[in-house]
Amino acid sequence: MTVTLELGPDQIERLTSHPTAEPDEVEAALYRLIGGQQMANPTPLSPKQLAAIALLDSWTAEDEEASAEQRSQNDAEFERFKANVNRSRAEEGRAPAFQ
Repeated sequence: MTVTLELGPDQIERLTSHPTAEPDEVEAALYRLIGGQQMANPTPLSPKQLAAIALLDSWTAEDEEASAEQRSQNDAEFERFKANVNRSRAEEGRAPAFQ
């Protein structure tokens, strides 16, 4: 598979700034990154973070089991939430949080 990335000048500079950054070395660095060698989180997750992930997972499971009617109600509730947040922000003279 071929993937094309559009990189900005800053990103290109970071990739090629090493004095010996040859094209094959840049490619190898990208493979290492995609392979997970530099993507792993070296800091273990805290109990709070693990609890938050578990909560989000439970909500995802609930959403998957919801009926079409319940999903429709949930969507309507979320739209009301977004409208209320935007209204509150407008009253404060701030830009809307949701489009």
